[in-house]
Amino acid sequence: MEIYFNELSVLPQCVNNNAARQKIYTLLDTMKSLKEHDFNVLRTHDNFYAEDLGNGYTVAMFINDPDVKKDIKLLLRSIVKNPFIPTDDSYEAEMFISNTFETTNHLGVAVSPEGLAVAHVNALPSLSFTGCPFWEKPILSLKITNGDTGSSIIENIVNLYDTQSLGSKEFVDWIKSLTIEIELNSFENIIKSFPPPRYQFDQKAISDILSWYYDDKRFLVRIKELLDDISVNPFIGGKGSTELLSEGGKASKRIIKKDRIIYSISNEIIKILQCRGHYNDN
Repeated sequence: MEIYFNELSVLPQCVNNNAARQKIYTLLDTMKSLKEHDFNVLRTHDNFYAEDLGNGYTVAMFINDPDVKKDIKLLLRSIVKNPFIPTDDSYEAEMFISNTFETTNHLGVAVSPEGLAVAHVNALPSLSFTGCPFWEKPILSLKITNGDTGSSIIENIVNLYDTQSLGSKEFVDWIKSLTIEIELNSFENIIKSFPPPRYQFDQKAISDILSWYYDDKRFLVRIKELLDDISVNPFIGGKGSTELLSEGGKASKRIIKKDRIIYSISNEIIKILQCRGHYNDN
């Protein structure tokens, strides 16, 4: 999995090079601990290596610092990947076009974050530099405003900043939400969880759920939440960025990135058409 760097936590700057080094050391120690939870990539912004941590000491200088051990430098370079959004035609890029994202920085000023926004879009945590109490919080708030409707919501982003923060209730609960065993591993068990006649599943939807079970079981929790939410918020609002489609009264709810649940409702019967891929996929 990836975790998203909160670039706002670069500020306030450090007073000397030792403090700047320690920020990076703590970041790397946290990433080492996160391997236990299958986090192997720190996704950052393009300017990450050029960031001035204080006193002119950049992340790139850390890579060339003779006081830093070679294996530590290699670790940093091996886990850091950028940019935040790999392709301009991705689902994440689409979300940035259709919404604006806002949070408050350590000075109380409203700013547009990249890392926190991408963390929200991908339903994953953020990782902040330590050293400033403002960024040493288990939850960071993000305001999301839809460009079409002008409506806004506040979302909480699970935030990590050192190894001890991995023990926060917020992160532990987040991890538990991914690892809860849901026995959606057969047609019979799917029907037990979502029985007819209220729910009907196309064969593709069944195959999609089974593929999640064997490929990435973590998202079955999300799928179950969305299937439950259809009866409450079928065509607007609710979970999963509900979207009414133009074709035949269908609607969708987002699982992760481009993957969506596609469904229709007729005579109070919820027909699940697919649980993976995008509605524009051929």
